Amino acid sequence: MNRLKIVKGILLHICVICSIAEIIIQILDWYNPFMDFAGHSSWVLYLLCTGVLLLAALSNLPRKKNLKKV
Repeated sequence: MNRLKIVKGILLHICVICSIAEIIIQILDWYNPFMDFAGHSSWVLYLLCTGVLLLAALSNLPRKKNLKKV
């Protein structure tokens, strides 16, 4: 379970960094649309979406202590 916590922590940090970067990119693109910041940074959005989906998938994994023995 310790490895799962490490992976969740890494994914959480990636999601926070990518979301802050995406906000900054949107602001820069709003003030200067001719530079096309949003078009050149689509990989940040893809990384953010992938990280969020993986984090959601890892959060719903069943834990051994919550499983009931029948």
